[in-house]
Amino acid sequence: MAVPNVPHRSRDTLPHTWTKVRRLVQLTCLALFAIYPATHAWTAHSRGTDNLLRERLLQGHFAASALHAGGLSLNFADPFATLEVFAASHQVTVELAVAALIVAGFYWALGGRTFCAWVCPLGTVLDLAEPLHRRLRKRFGLRTRELDPALKYRLLPLVLGLSALTGLTCFELISPIFALSRAVAFGALSGLVLVALVVAFELFVSRRGWCEALCPVGALYGLIGKVSPVRVEIDHAICDECKVCARFCITPRILDAPIDRQTTAVISADCTLCGACIDDCPTGALTMKLAFRTAGVGRPVPTP
Repeated sequence: MAVPNVPHRSRDTLPHTWTKVRRLVQLTCLALFAIYPATHAWTAHSRGTDNLLRERLLQGHFAASALHAGGLSLNFADPFATLEVFAASHQVTVELAVAALIVAGFYWALGGRTFCAWVCPLGTVLDLAEPLHRRLRKRFGLRTRELDPALKYRLLPLVLGLSALTGLTCFELISPIFALSRAVAFGALSGLVLVALVVAFELFVSRRGWCEALCPVGALYGLIGKVSPVRVEIDHAICDECKVCARFCITPRILDAPIDRQTTAVISADCTLCGACIDDCPTGALTMKLAFRTAGVGRPVPTP
């Protein structure tokens, strides 16, 4: 099939809508877990304050939380943290399982690893560190190595097995994700050392190596999202295979198949649906769509 000759739009003229919305969502998620503990601490030391102000609407952190409204509570739990608890305790509780299924169902509907790009506090920090990585690469010729993305899927059962053997939630003890979420929610700043180590690792050893190859939380969300209805779809009629989109994707290899016309959508479980490829495509060939509404999504492109 001939490559179409489509005019390129200047990157400066592109609206970057997905990136702007994602930044807003990331900051909102951080604020939701930070503002209520701060408000609670303030009202606890204030006289004459209505008791309703002392009750936090949202309690907990990114591993487990509860939403309170009108005397009712709805519990949420991270699916991987829940599996770790079940493995370590050698028992399953219905309440925790339901809380995890609510979260798993939510992220399944939105694409699985959307948690990584849109909600994960560590992902937000690493996004903010990305310009620094680009400057280091440009100024000092810094090159980082790529890690095998399949590694995280091997680490997933290994971590759960260790939790079952030791009776400890092993990953949560060392997880920079949960350390950062506790720092945001409770002011537990000691865990920020782990976050700093991961940032340094990604700057000097492997760009996005943690997210792409090492994080078992992302691996589980990837498996959940493998059958998600949401996909990034490519229009081969206007894609000229320039691969500009791959420059801005944190996992550029996932774009190889659709760009090479092997599929009509990004079908890799490692896609975080961050929208960066859509924002930076100069021909507008990429869009976010529901797979079950689009015939042939993910299937091989027919040969003319």
